[in-house]
Amino acid sequence: MDTGYTIVDLAMDMRNLQRALLHFSEIDSTNRFLLDENDYSGGTVVLADYQSAGRGRFGRIWQSSPGDALLFSIVLKEKFCDFSLSVYPLLSAVAVFNGLNSVLPESTRLTVKWPNDLLLNGKKVCGILAQSRMKGSKCEKLVVGIGLNVNQPPEFFRKDLKNATSVFQETGKLWNRFEILKRVLEEMDLLLNILQDSGECSIIQMWQRACDSMGRKIAIDDGRKIVEGIFTGIAEDGALQLNTGSGTHIFYAGDVTVVKE
Repeated sequence: MDTGYTIVDLAMDMRNLQRALLHFSEIDSTNRFLLDENDYSGGTVVLADYQSAGRGRFGRIWQSSPGDALLFSIVLKEKFCDFSLSVYPLLSAVAVFNGLNSVLPESTRLTVKWPNDLLLNGKKVCGILAQSRMKGSKCEKLVVGIGLNVNQPPEFFRKDLKNATSVFQETGKLWNRFEILKRVLEEMDLLLNILQDSGECSIIQMWQRACDSMGRKIAIDDGRKIVEGIFTGIAEDGALQLNTGSGTHIFYAGDVTVVKE
């Protein structure tokens, strides 16, 4: 359900993103909107107060109460389609990491988690979904969707959401969502410059520095088996590299947990 949007001027000078944001009070999915609609320039940002059909990786439902989370998507076209789709969840995670860390108190611990999450004090606070629209064999556009839990109260995270959290729950403070959004978009715009100038490897290196499970023993469940080993890094194509002692194993999808020693 699309209820129509208002245009919000972010009053930011950005090289890759549009300063005029499309703000929906309710929509089925910001990713779906930008994938299906062709009238919007590359760098357009769509924000929703509520998504009725928001999805994460593997089609998992992204739950959020109206107005409490940052639910937004960005469409990228042309030169950005020349890079691997797998770099965009990493780039977006670094943008959220840098933007959110710039306002969080030092007592909180924010980290990225492969392949497309962020954890705040050990619980999921953000998820990212990158999708592309192909025209024949050519990428016509790609869309990155970000869901960041900002002001949900503690009671929202009971039952099946006990491993998730919000910025409010971890800090005890209600936050201005637009202020956080502007910080994240500023970082996103900067990282897109770096991607163009230096390529995927520079983004991967920044992601690895933001990940506190690098070099630690982890378990990865790829849906068929659970494998334990040392998380040694991210390959250029976004794959997780795991040293099991018998060699390096490569994973393109899976759920990661740190093994407690």
